[in-house]
Amino acid sequence: MSTQSISSSGEEELSIQRLETTKNDLSKRIAKEARGNAILQASLERRKQALHERRLALEQDVTRLHEQLQAERDLRVALEVGLRMSSGQFPGTRGMDSKTRAELEEIALAEADVARLKQKVAELHHQLNQQRQHHSGSLPDVNDSYQQAPTQSLRQKHFQQDFDTTLVVCNHQRKQRTEELTDLRNIKEPLSTSGVSNKQVSEVAENPQNPAATSSTLVELTTRLDFFKEMRSQLMEKLHKLDLNNGSMPHDFVYKLSSPPWN
Repeated sequence: MSTQSISSSGEEELSIQRLETTKNDLSKRIAKEARGNAILQASLERRKQALHERRLALEQDVTRLHEQLQAERDLRVALEVGLRMSSGQFPGTRGMDSKTRAELEEIALAEADVARLKQKVAELHHQLNQQRQHHSGSLPDVNDSYQQAPTQSLRQKHFQQDFDTTLVVCNHQRKQRTEELTDLRNIKEPLSTSGVSNKQVSEVAENPQNPAATSSTLVELTTRLDFFKEMRSQLMEKLHKLDLNNGSMPHDFVYKLSSPPWN
């Protein structure tokens, strides 16, 4: 009986030792796996941070490339305008002095800038109208939407009228400039409203450096150039206001176009 008891006690001790060994082995393996998982987790976090920074950098590159593309398009428009104003297309400019030709080209570039700014204003106005319509459609109060609709329609009508007026004025200015170039080409013909003889007109046409033939033209060209620059400044100010008030339409958005000073 004592021998069996001793044998049973020895087996119990061996079993306990094996279990303790297994426990220690499992604890070590768990700790090893935990360290490996911690390393993998840190690597994953670094990878996520790198991808996030890469995405931000790509977004900035895309924005910069969009701006560069728009700048190249604007430059192309300006160059096309300059080519249309070159002496090859308008034979009458061959007899002009370099200062007059430079004034004409600068006016053409100013017109192109004004046209681009007006288009930008129109696009921003359209975007603001869409945002307002979206916000108005999401409001639960239908009466407020009905009250806002006439005001929005009236503002849009005023803007469209001013925009049409601007286009009419620009077309009129372009027509006047074309007529002046034609007059410069045909300056040898008698003028019904002046008392200048045919001989004097021929001398003026053959001598483009004559101050009497170019002074009035330069004055009018300078006046028009100043008018276009002022119009461009006003449009840039409107664009700045629209950027600052992107959430709502400014009350003074309607562009008040003054009459050209040479009319």
